Amino acid sequence: MRDPAGPPALIDASNVCRDDTLHPIGEPVAWTRLEQLIDALDSSSIAFSRFYVVADLTLYPRLEPEGRRALKRMEKDELLEQKKFADERLVELAFSTWSPCRGA
Repeated sequence: MRDPAGPPALIDASNVCRDDTLHPIGEPVAWTRLEQLIDALDSSSIAFSRFYVVADLTLYPRLEPEGRRALKRMEKDELLEQKKFADERLVELAFSTWSPCRGA
């Protein structure tokens, strides 16, 4: 549930897209998993102001063409960034005093 007063939701796109226990089961990488997570967050009772996604640089080449286009679109819209290691950037965003995502 979007709530302007809520904290942002930080998402590790690489972990979500590579989790083959999520639908579609067995696919090694699927962008639709990230879309499903965002839809689920929107329809949940979890209050968050916005989502922000970080992806490992290794994700993009493994995505299907539609996933690649969606990733680039989110990057252009400043909803996503790619880093060598997403985990380090997510920790920085969540805990740095200067981060607009602090406390996420």
